[in-house]
Amino acid sequence: MTSPLSSSTEVATRVHRVPLIGATAYVILEDEITVIDAGMRGSLPRLHAWITSIGRSPREIRRFVVTHAHPDHIGGAAGAEILLHPADRARSVRINAGAIARRVTGLPATVDLADGDLLPVLGGLRIIHAPGHTPGSVCLYAERDGLLFVGDALWEGKASVRFSDARSPRYVLRLIRARYLCRGLRCARPIRWCSGKC
Repeated sequence: MTSPLSSSTEVATRVHRVPLIGATAYVILEDEITVIDAGMRGSLPRLHAWITSIGRSPREIRRFVVTHAHPDHIGGAAGAEILLHPADRARSVRINAGAIARRVTGLPATVDLADGDLLPVLGGLRIIHAPGHTPGSVCLYAERDGLLFVGDALWEGKASVRFSDARSPRYVLRLIRARYLCRGLRCARPIRWCSGKC
């Protein structure tokens, strides 16, 4: 078995990519810990082991920011505030594997995220509502560090970049520019995107 520490990657200063069950979490290590996406139910022990392996405590997790309410992104969230766009919590249930898993596990209590919200993480982590993969899908943009967390709105396959909604990968970047960058916000450096798939 590999150690939790050896399976993670630092993608930026204080931002670590940690593989969980079914998805990738991004763990932001500041005074408090913020976790973007939480993997499937059963991922929490793996996340806690990784946090402990770097000398921090799982009790330092302040919030889970969930990019969308599929079970592979919200299932492992517990023990801290869980932020989610309300369109995913309130959406009508369609019968598919994700809906069946959601009905079995249920959604935990969440705090609403809204387009344009700014979280006190990484010098300001902006919420960008990007419906498509789910009605409540969000991206998170850390302007200072030029990081864009996209969940499953955009992800890397084995051979190419695929957009989960069959749109062009440029859609998300155009959405960000149209909504925020053209309103006076400027990138300090080129945007690096971080997807939710391992």
